[in-house]
Amino acid sequence: MTRRVAIVGAGISGLACALRLHAIDPSLKIVVFEREGRAGGKILTERIDGFTVEAGPDAFLASKRGGVTLSRELGLQERMVSPAPEHRRSFVLSRGKLVALPQGLSGLVPSELKPMLRSRLLTPAGKIRLAMDLVIPPRTAIEDESLATFISRRLGPEAYERMIEPLLSGIYAGDGERLSLAATFPQLRASELTHGGIIKGAVAQNRERASRDPAQSPRTGFLSFVTGMSEIGDRAFDVAKRNGVRFVLGAECSRVRAEADGQPGYRLAVSRGGEDEIESFDGVVIAVPAWAAVPLLRDVVPEAAAVLTRFEHVSNALIVVAFPESQLTRPLDGYGYVVPRIEQRDVMAMTWVSSKWTGRAPEGQVLIRAFVGRAGQSAALEGNDESLVQLTLRELKEVLRLDVVPTMTRVYRWDRGMPQYTMGHLDRIDRVETELSRTPNMELAGNYLHGVGIPDCIVSGEAAAANLVADFREQARQTAAPASPVAN
Repeated sequence: MTRRVAIVGAGISGLACALRLHAIDPSLKIVVFEREGRAGGKILTERIDGFTVEAGPDAFLASKRGGVTLSRELGLQERMVSPAPEHRRSFVLSRGKLVALPQGLSGLVPSELKPMLRSRLLTPAGKIRLAMDLVIPPRTAIEDESLATFISRRLGPEAYERMIEPLLSGIYAGDGERLSLAATFPQLRASELTHGGIIKGAVAQNRERASRDPAQSPRTGFLSFVTGMSEIGDRAFDVAKRNGVRFVLGAECSRVRAEADGQPGYRLAVSRGGEDEIESFDGVVIAVPAWAAVPLLRDVVPEAAAVLTRFEHVSNALIVVAFPESQLTRPLDGYGYVVPRIEQRDVMAMTWVSSKWTGRAPEGQVLIRAFVGRAGQSAALEGNDESLVQLTLRELKEVLRLDVVPTMTRVYRWDRGMPQYTMGHLDRIDRVETELSRTPNMELAGNYLHGVGIPDCIVSGEAAAANLVADFREQARQTAAPASPVAN
């Protein structure tokens, strides 16, 4: 029996799902429906007049499983690149001035105490309070707490506001007062319980990493590809098509219903080119944002749909500006800077793209990206694209003292693009997944489930594929099992 599977959404989650479904069971007939006219979702690289412009994420975290593994499976192992080592430093905008981010600060964790104590980001009192993490006993209560509460409790409010908060905003564009520790950085709580504190846990991790054979150590840091992040999306799309996956681009799935008369499977209502069609499938994977999944789940898993309506999202804009290198009045010697919420600025971060990545701008040109929009600070997004460009030019002038005339600008908006892992997130996910487990041959994938990064999305799509095939196999086993004899 040949089974048909529909995947709604051709972002990286949907692409990873399609690839894994074929790898597990090549007999499956897989159809991917995508509302946009291209695959890849938020992974979008444009090449404009010699510039390599990332409209979405510019890298993925190497240490998380999923990204490197899929890249290797797609034959991209020799295409992966790291940020330019000669510019390896970043800054924080503190009290209106750029201050270097201390070395040894990764994943919100200070793994070396001395650089923290030398940093100009903290006052003497703030440094003393940060060091107290070494002696403050662990909290034994088991209930969840916000990221802001946890970091402030361990490292002090000043370290949180001036050093840690801008880093987590760069990941979640969220409000640390509302983000769940258990859903975002559970390893920090584990360090507290296992080692007695954040710093002690980071030191223990460094020792464990140093004891490994370098040849066996996984890659670390952030990775991209020679010509940009779209390499992974484009290659995944091409390989899936070669595997027989059918992509229907420019097609919006508006409704999912169970087959009539209690028959297994689902009927999808799909709109394309002004025409509506109904197609039947044995299984469905919904790989779109939570807010877009709600109407698709409403008829088949109403309880899960109701929970998903409570998920919050933040909209963002990425503003790209290029200008002649001759207009620089200072070197952009670093990867860029992040902006603490307490600075009350519209731009929450800026990447100096042409310094961070090799070959992203033509000779003699500078390329930067500004990020606007985070929880509680999104008023600037109400303006038009030109207002966002002007905002970015003011940021360059006020922070970097650069009065530039752009050679190229672009604005990319991501409406409700960033899910917020607020307090209670894990309970909500558990309720959604419990309801899905009672609904045969229906799976979810995406960045609102168990992580917002590219590797998390890949793992999410692959897990959905594995679960769906497991459902198929269990149903086949039950169908093939002989009926139990009936006693006379």
